[in-house]
Amino acid sequence: MKHTILFLMLGALSLAATAQDPAESITVQGHKPQAAPRYHMYADEFAEFKGGYELSNGKTLYLLTVGTLMYAQVDDQRRQRIVATGPHSFIALEPAQPMSMRIERDANGNAGGELSYVDEARTAMAGAPPSPVRMALGSARRAVE
Repeated sequence: MKHTILFLMLGALSLAATAQDPAESITVQGHKPQAAPRYHMYADEFAEFKGGYELSNGKTLYLLTVGTLMYAQVDDQRRQRIVATGPHSFIALEPAQPMSMRIERDANGNAGGELSYVDEARTAMAGAPPSPVRMALGSARRAVE
């Protein structure tokens, strides 16, 4: 009998503890949202992508390495460190300057794809918050080391 009363009291307490105001929210500290999955790309794989790519807005996207790190840069904008998210796709690690790209090569070695990046010059002139610009990638130019 004592056990039954004890279980009933514990049950009532647990119901009271779980009945929270729906307007309240619980925040778990120390949890970061999961980023895009990374794809391990070897240096010889990335070597196929290194070089300059003409964009549909007349600018040029450069892909290069410094040591073992991969970087992307559009014309004279800041160079951004990138990581592979797939065999033909990359993202920048800097969340304040989002950049993502997909580059495909056909059987003849011609490149195509798309790039989404923040045009720093356009953002500075407009005085607006950064917003991504989507561009089509054109033909590959000579390799840039």
